[in-house]
Amino acid sequence: EQLKEKEEFIKKLDRKLYETSLMFELAQGMNFFKELTDILNLILTKIEDAFAFTHSVTGMIDRETNNIQTAIVRQSGATLGKVTRSPQNDWVKSFYMKAVAVGEPCFFQKGDNAHIDAYIRQVFTVQYSNYLFVPLIHKEEFGFLILLDATQAWRGDDDDLSLLFGIANQLLLAIDNNRLYEESMVDSLT
Repeated sequence: EQLKEKEEFIKKLDRKLYETSLMFELAQGMNFFKELTDILNLILTKIEDAFAFTHSVTGMIDRETNNIQTAIVRQSGATLGKVTRSPQNDWVKSFYMKAVAVGEPCFFQKGDNAHIDAYIRQVFTVQYSNYLFVPLIHKEEFGFLILLDATQAWRGDDDDLSLLFGIANQLLLAIDNNRLYEESMVDSLT
């Protein structure tokens, strides 16, 4: 029984060490990379590795127009592209604000939410059976992360949720920092 307790304790310590090193790598990467796409790719790579998802898309949401801005799409570890603006998306209006109010990731089977399904089909050309939607909030900024995998269901516990939000919210922080950097490079007269 003592051996089992020690093994469990070691397992928890290993998990904390992994989480700490992961967050340290992200902090280093955010200081090292200058291009927003590089930073977002690093963060998405870490999320995909940590939770065994193969596809991801993330972006900012303009609350006034319900447009998706600065979206980046990754498929099987490769960046498919960066979408700077998209037309109004129905799922933003119909679902996003509810997800923000709940404030936690929502796991869906294909067909559970027709609007997000349509968006995923528009972004990815892959077969899938389920996906995880993560609402993100940083200051007054709203964003989202959709993690897609055709083979497994999300079985995250509280530790997984905490790590997922910890990494994912770095996305909005990176976008916000990049915007401030770009604004600081151009004075108001220019």
